[in-house]
Amino acid sequence: MSNFIDPYEGGKIPSLSEFLNNPNPFIKDGKIIYRNFNRLYYFLNSTSNTPTSNEPPPPSIVINMQISKTNFLIGLFIDEIQKGSIPYDENSTLHPNSEYNNIIHKLLQSEPNFISNSTPYLILVLGNTNAILPAYSETIAISPLSFYIVLILHALENDPALFFGNNSFALSDPINLDLAAQNIQFYCNNI
Repeated sequence: MSNFIDPYEGGKIPSLSEFLNNPNPFIKDGKIIYRNFNRLYYFLNSTSNTPTSNEPPPPSIVINMQISKTNFLIGLFIDEIQKGSIPYDENSTLHPNSEYNNIIHKLLQSEPNFISNSTPYLILVLGNTNAILPAYSETIAISPLSFYIVLILHALENDPALFFGNNSFALSDPINLDLAAQNIQFYCNNI
């Protein structure tokens, strides 16, 4: 067990919030506290393209799976290399795991021919852990190679927290820890 101390321990949820199954706000030490439940989520996504001819379209992959921040950033970086915005260096470290880094370099040096009727994306979402619509969402079109590299890395990573593709599990990266620590407090006189 970690030495984590919950700064909200001992707080009491007001009866109406409790009735509505809402943990926000709550009362502690004479203050009403509104916690920030927004977190950053990273997704690998692809959508099927509309056929442009009467010919049968190639297979399409349609997914929306949550991925790690590391794989999200690697996908962005690889896409920038492919666009020519960043020069490719075959000796650079693209992944902290040397075996995975070698796989990425092999794929970048001899890109497979992808035939797909899909458009791949990386999606960054700032959303509430229990809300339907995100506060902010950015969808970034990426190359098929970036898509497949991130998909491979996601499978190799084998993170149990991300086994369910679209589960909105808040990863414990520094950004999410900072968001979790934010709150707004007001003194209340009539507790």
